Amino acid sequence: MNISLSSSKLFIAKVSNTVLSFAAFAYFARELGAGVLGTFFLFQALLGVLSIVADAGIGTAVEQRIGRGERVGEVVAAAAAITVGGAGLVGLGLFVFRGDVTAYVGVDAAPFILAALVLSRATTIAESALRGELRVGETAALQLVQQLVFIGLATALVVAGGGALELVGAYLVGLGVRFVWAVWKLRPSIARPSLARIRSLLSFGKYNIIPTIGLQVHSWMDVLIIGFILTQDAVGTYEIAWRVAGVTLLLTHAIGPSILPQTSAWAEANADRIGRLLTRATTPALALIIPAAVGAFLIGSDLLEAVFGPPFAGAWLVLVVLIVGKIPEAIQILVGRCLLGLDRPDLVARATVVGISLNLVLNVVLILQFGLIGAAVATTLAYTAGMVIRVVYLSRLVTYRLPVANLLRLTAAAAVMGVAVGGLLQVAPPSGLLAVLAYVGFGGVVYAVAALSFESIRSLVFDFARAVTSGG
Repeated sequence: MNISLSSSKLFIAKVSNTVLSFAAFAYFARELGAGVLGTFFLFQALLGVLSIVADAGIGTAVEQRIGRGERVGEVVAAAAAITVGGAGLVGLGLFVFRGDVTAYVGVDAAPFILAALVLSRATTIAESALRGELRVGETAALQLVQQLVFIGLATALVVAGGGALELVGAYLVGLGVRFVWAVWKLRPSIARPSLARIRSLLSFGKYNIIPTIGLQVHSWMDVLIIGFILTQDAVGTYEIAWRVAGVTLLLTHAIGPSILPQTSAWAEANADRIGRLLTRATTPALALIIPAAVGAFLIGSDLLEAVFGPPFAGAWLVLVVLIVGKIPEAIQILVGRCLLGLDRPDLVARATVVGISLNLVLNVVLILQFGLIGAAVATTLAYTAGMVIRVVYLSRLVTYRLPVANLLRLTAAAAVMGVAVGGLLQVAPPSGLLAVLAYVGFGGVVYAVAALSFESIRSLVFDFARAVTSGG
């Protein structure tokens, strides 16, 4: 498998997905307001957290086992059996606490959560199997198709007067389309789930369920706690800032899925090669985050107001802190995938327990004390702790060094960009969406030119481009 080629396909799909998502949620924010969006985001948050029970950590287990040569049909059948059991438990809980869920979310969301849970877990199994077969690039279009269907249908429903429930319904339809296409791509052979396969997946999953919990907790814990302590309007405002910050992880999420199967393939005799791969992958993973933090500090308020509306402009400092937090998050993602590929989910589990504990305690304390900015700081500190622990664990298995010199070069390029944009702001402050986008484009060009002035950065970019254009 070619890491650069697979990553480029994922990156292109994610960029397209992000552009569409930005346009759609900018429209939804202006038409529906932060409160209605907050209801939809709470639905997604509960879905993400409850999916932990149905997943039982087997998504990555499927990828890892197939990556090591086990039969696809048998692994998928065993994973499906586990998922059905987990979904049944979640369904029972949703039935018992349906009234509480309705009061918390703001609409009767329980049936929709269960339906989305089943579809999302089934899709995860199919896509994990594709990645395990080193067909990472083939998964690139799946999320994009889901987003296209969701955005198209949701926009039509909002134009017709729809609200939060209509957004949820459109989300379900998009997820269903993604599932059908993933299964069509995989076309697994029909097999009966064997007890041995189920035990094998659960054996891996008992450790990997903790990292799975960590992923969902880090993604949604702050939103869930904000929903309990503050208001749905606050949820909507914070989540918009979170999603804007998440754009900076585009390259990380494009590179990350390729790391685990490749690490699994090299695990037996190429430890040094694994370390070099990870070191080399770290620079592009952080290439968008560093300048974005500088840009958010300078024009974050203008960007949020121009794109999403005046009520969101006050979240600019939250946006800055969240983007800074993406630096440890990006490294944590890459190192965690590498540890899983080395068949050490136990180490990732230990690091995740620390991160979850910190995230929970810090979010409650800091949200009560400081509101939304407290949530951003809590999440950033939790990611930093998780990153440090994972790096320490990995360093005991392979030689991994942060590319400090390249990261300093990117920081210098971001500083040049900051000076250029800051100077221009003194002369002509932006007014309106087009002006803000022009500033973003100007800053991006300055940063790119400054970064490419360094030979080592040019080398990384050109190597990546050659691998993509050659297809090998």
